[in-house]
Amino acid sequence: MLASHRYEDEGRIDRNRSCPYYLPMGKNLCLGSRLRSCATLIGILLCVLVTPGAQDLSRLGSLHNGLEYAIHPILGASEASVLLVFRAGAEAQTAKTAGLFKLVESILFRGSVADPGEPEPAGALETLQVSNLEGGTSLDRFSIGFSVDPALMGPSLYTLAALFSDLRIEAAFADTSSIEKAKAVMAIEQGKALSGGEAAYEAAFAKKLFSAAPWRLDIVGSPDIRAAATAQDLRAL
Repeated sequence: MLASHRYEDEGRIDRNRSCPYYLPMGKNLCLGSRLRSCATLIGILLCVLVTPGAQDLSRLGSLHNGLEYAIHPILGASEASVLLVFRAGAEAQTAKTAGLFKLVESILFRGSVADPGEPEPAGALETLQVSNLEGGTSLDRFSIGFSVDPALMGPSLYTLAALFSDLRIEAAFADTSSIEKAKAVMAIEQGKALSGGEAAYEAAFAKKLFSAAPWRLDIVGSPDIRAAATAQDLRAL
């Protein structure tokens, strides 16, 4: 279960109890401030390898940078799972920003979270030999999750920190060719989706049923808004 609240008193977290992944999280997981400003992090879920009879290592808390986290052991698990979630997605959009979170995903991952592009971030995730890669932009969140060998939990957290670092985000937004390529790919995918009767019907139904704010159900967004979006618009999210 994801942490949806934070402890006001971090002293309630026993830092001395055995948890091999707590310190790397607390010291090193510092994600891009620009992305945090538009979508506060709501949690990390770690399913860590423990043995029967081990003490309860479950944790809920928050770090100095505002990151709220949960650590939850699963008895007998052979893999560790990481889920990073931002409060973002269609519900965080406005009429003027509909679809831009999905555009940011396409730019940062050179595709989608579930099918990232080469040479990175696909290369970085392949190096970790992750499995069950999932996530992306949805109605109420932007997320990335995967399973990994527990021995690679530290490098996994470092990889997430690098993927969402200020330096990487700024470099991606400064590359106008990558932004335009992401727009073009999304336009093609949106056209293919809307060519099917069911997708077109669902879009029309949502617009009618939620006429006061239809963009809150529109993950891909308006082609006109996406086409006109600039790097400055993306930085302002």
